[in-house]
Amino acid sequence: MNRRSISVLSAAALLCFAWTSSRSQIAESSQLPVGSTIPVTLVKGIDARKNKAGDNVIARTTENVNSEGHVLIPRGSQIIGRVSEAKARSKVEPESTLGIIFDQAVLKGGREIPLALTIQAIAPPKPENSSDPSDLPRMTAATAGGLGGGRNLGPMSDPNAGVPGRVESPNSVYVPDGQLSPGGGLTPSCHGVLGIDGVALSAENTNSSRGSLIISERHNVHLDARTQMMLRALEK
Repeated sequence: MNRRSISVLSAAALLCFAWTSSRSQIAESSQLPVGSTIPVTLVKGIDARKNKAGDNVIARTTENVNSEGHVLIPRGSQIIGRVSEAKARSKVEPESTLGIIFDQAVLKGGREIPLALTIQAIAPPKPENSSDPSDLPRMTAATAGGLGGGRNLGPMSDPNAGVPGRVESPNSVYVPDGQLSPGGGLTPSCHGVLGIDGVALSAENTNSSRGSLIISERHNVHLDARTQMMLRALEK
């Protein structure tokens, strides 16, 4: 092999290394903007009587989550968490609590993304026979404002517009702020627990040790498989 061939091969190797390194740096630097929302459903039900601190909690994303102009967390990715505390009701303690910490996304290819998330809203599973809003005709969004919705500018405004990390909602039907979609789905403007009687999200701030607290003074906290959650990104 002559000197010229060696030089060409060396240059090609350097270019390949630089491209791979650049791609790696981009992937590592991609972060979910604070305030971004991630719609998920629980893969398996959880119960304050049966689960204990340390048990895994797995949810699955129902939409793509965008960051920096590309899909950071594709639809169908796993959001991994754990139970931080679980307490059943008793005569001494009439309040049941269930704490959950979500802190990681696992993509289909196995790539892991560390996250800091809080539970912004909870709703029961969508009915099996409910119509999917994404099947409706798509229209241009017309919402002004920032995080979690904003000022509605018309009857066809998009409740997802202006939310960091979210793509424009495929739902062309106007959904008032804080309410479920016509198909029973959570939107980024939803907060608290909707449609589950006697259950609430604690007003206490989420912290690293306790996570998001779900409470009930009527019965033991129980969330079925496919329960909907709207997660929100926090500062790490």
